[in-house]
Amino acid sequence: MSEEVIQLLMNGLLITGKAHKSGDFIQCKAVIEKLLTLIMSYDYNQDAFAKKFYRLYTAINALFDKTQAGEVTHEVFYAQIDDALSKFHLNPTKLRIELTRLCNLRCRYCACNSTNPITAQTNKKHMSWDVLRNIAEQAKEIETLNELSVCGYGETFMNKEWFEMICYVLETVPQIKKVLIQTNGMLNTKENIDKVAQLPCERISFEVSIDGISAEETEYWRVGSKFETIKESLNYAISRLDKNKTEIWLFNVSVLPKEFLTGGKTFHDAMAHISKGNEWLRSEFPGVTVHSGYVHNYPGHAVDGTVLWEVANPDASSKISCAYRFVMIAVDPGGDILSCPCDATDVFVLGNVAHDNMLNVWTNNAKLNEIRKMIITETGATPCDQCNANPSAVKRMLIKTT
Repeated sequence: MSEEVIQLLMNGLLITGKAHKSGDFIQCKAVIEKLLTLIMSYDYNQDAFAKKFYRLYTAINALFDKTQAGEVTHEVFYAQIDDALSKFHLNPTKLRIELTRLCNLRCRYCACNSTNPITAQTNKKHMSWDVLRNIAEQAKEIETLNELSVCGYGETFMNKEWFEMICYVLETVPQIKKVLIQTNGMLNTKENIDKVAQLPCERISFEVSIDGISAEETEYWRVGSKFETIKESLNYAISRLDKNKTEIWLFNVSVLPKEFLTGGKTFHDAMAHISKGNEWLRSEFPGVTVHSGYVHNYPGHAVDGTVLWEVANPDASSKISCAYRFVMIAVDPGGDILSCPCDATDVFVLGNVAHDNMLNVWTNNAKLNEIRKMIITETGATPCDQCNANPSAVKRMLIKTT
């Protein structure tokens, strides 16, 4: 089942959670029936996600019928729906590990390049083999895992054993078929790219970060980077990596120029400026996929030479935009199991692989399950409200002041 379908089914839960609160049974039933039809187009007895959604939706559908027939009171209906949603979570498909939190750059806006207590790194080191083995031994028992994400707050290639470690996980956890690697591009040597090409998996997603709308901008914000070095190594990667196996992505974020301080600028004005970075990168690397975002601050994290701008997003929706808390287990270099890979905005640890089973704590942590319930039903404030992956009405961007 694709991530897009999982996203659709989760949004169906959100609609269901809201509609049952307002008593809109007709809308609820229409949504559920549509989603059941979608699920049944899969072999849901063979697909763990489809099977789980099928059971939940058929149970809710039966409750609708009984409530409309007068067999169940509205009070009982609401209580049972709330109970079902509070217990609902997905089996994880993604395993995210940080092989290091050390980095060769000092990006001006990076939360980990700061003394901010919220993002101070207690595990600012390479992952040890003991931690990796604990992760892999536990992960091989999670049948639904299919993707390994190797990224985080450090530069993966700083860990000299990155290749051997990824290969070990792939050999120990054979159900993982895809690997995602994120890099800042400065250590994309021919040796490292050749090793990426040799990874024993079916699919590779290789993502390189290049910021701003020009070489000068990316070198200013990403202190220590050299655009020409990144360009040379990226062109080698484009020629070396198998296009049938590997997808190369460029990720571009932009700090808005000081013109945005004068007022009168809109969310769409900001998006138009940010799109200039995409256009620049497409001209430098024709045919490579580019996606973009904007730089935002983490709570308590000040970025020199910038101010925070909060702007209304007229295209905001109430749909769930991020499934991380439902589909991804994230582990840092010290073995801490994180509540979310975006943990810089929401710091709490579920446990540690040295003495906890990561699937068990990910599944049963009461605080995390309460957050999941609030996300699905859109009730109460969650840590996700401050994350820019959330399609809320207000977006937080940084504007350069000089």
